[in-house]
Amino acid sequence: MEPVNVFDYEALAQARMETAAWGFYHGGSDDEVTLRANRTAFERIRLRPRMLVDVTTCDIRTTVLGTSVNMPILVAPTAMHCLAHPEGECATARGVGRASTLMIASTVSTRTMEDIAQAASGPLWFQLYVFGGIRTSEMLVRRAEAAGYRAIVLTVDLARIGNRERDIRNNFNLPHIYEKQILLAKNCLRSRRRHLPSHGIRWHGCAQSHHCPYWSKAF
Repeated sequence: MEPVNVFDYEALAQARMETAAWGFYHGGSDDEVTLRANRTAFERIRLRPRMLVDVTTCDIRTTVLGTSVNMPILVAPTAMHCLAHPEGECATARGVGRASTLMIASTVSTRTMEDIAQAASGPLWFQLYVFGGIRTSEMLVRRAEAAGYRAIVLTVDLARIGNRERDIRNNFNLPHIYEKQILLAKNCLRSRRRHLPSHGIRWHGCAQSHHCPYWSKAF
């Protein structure tokens, strides 16, 4: 099948990926009510037509918090790209660079932030999960800074990992070859290997609380 739109690429990916890996990419938490609501919310967005205007030159370049991009489309932080392709986030970074836009690399990437930075030709931001206390988070921020990442995108709404029922049904387990690349707390990795639901996993030392603004400013 020759892909016509992004939904066609989704179908092609499903046909090529292992069931458990596809379920991790495609699924959400619990009954996936929020996942469906998000898709519906995007479908409600409308483009306002403007008639009888000069469209000789169309320019969609813009800036995002001071970072120049060729189009108002960014690559959000998503986990474990190597489940779909051996080059993982490095291939994503190269593609984003060719499109001259911005990639936000995930804390749970399957390639190191340094590898991603080396492969990238465009701007990078780093998405930070807070776990293991402030020292672990500070170490990640310092590494990102040294590798050339321009901003930290702080996730503040993950006090617990979601109860991903698809992953439980599919017996999803991160291949050991990627575990050393993913900077998750040790207790989180052990819990995922045991296939525990969200109530069995905590981000110990997590600062996603009323204290968060104070220590985040310290970075």
